[in-house]
Amino acid sequence: MEKPKKPKTLGDIQLEQFLRELETDAGRKRIGDDAYKEAKAAERRKAIHPPTK
Repeated sequence: MEKPKKPKTLGDIQLEQFLRELETDAGRKRIGDDAYKEAKAAERRKAIHPPTK
């Protein structure tokens, strides 16, 4: 007797999609491009602060 499958959470679905994208060159490029664009936008918003000692 099999256990009924638990419905997936949105986080589980998004993680599976992300991991599938990492399997292809095009997916890795898109993820890298998106991360670069977000970092540049954060830099323009002055949301990135260097560490202070």
